[in-house]
Amino acid sequence: MTRAEAYYRREHRESPAVIETAEDVDRMIDYLLSGEEWHTAASVGSTDRPLLPSGSTDHEFLVGVSPQKVAGVITFGCGGQTLATLGAVDSGDELRYHIAGHDYYFPGNSEIPLDRVREAVKEFVFSGGQRPTCVDWQPFD
Repeated sequence: MTRAEAYYRREHRESPAVIETAEDVDRMIDYLLSGEEWHTAASVGSTDRPLLPSGSTDHEFLVGVSPQKVAGVITFGCGGQTLATLGAVDSGDELRYHIAGHDYYFPGNSEIPLDRVREAVKEFVFSGGQRPTCVDWQPFD
């Protein structure tokens, strides 16, 4: 049973990566950590949530990872509100991650430890696309 679909490589535009198990989540994050410069983030959509009349998902879940910092970021958007993870350190600058070569920016204080990123992505996938409760959140424009 497909629980989520992920987009993090150019070819996923045509055929998204299927996420059914915790190992699939780890495989996706490990790929993002592999160091390919323009592939450090993923867009993950829960297949357990309803679609909008347009056929799009009713939510947005982005996850980015940094192999150098052994950390990452997550955003969750739904119902007109977007939240970003709240990390302990504020770099003062926006953080930049890439999904298949496209830039995505996150708040300077949104990086959390990599093990928490893995836990939060798994919680999102296996809760039916609910906002993870294992991390702290902050409003994000």
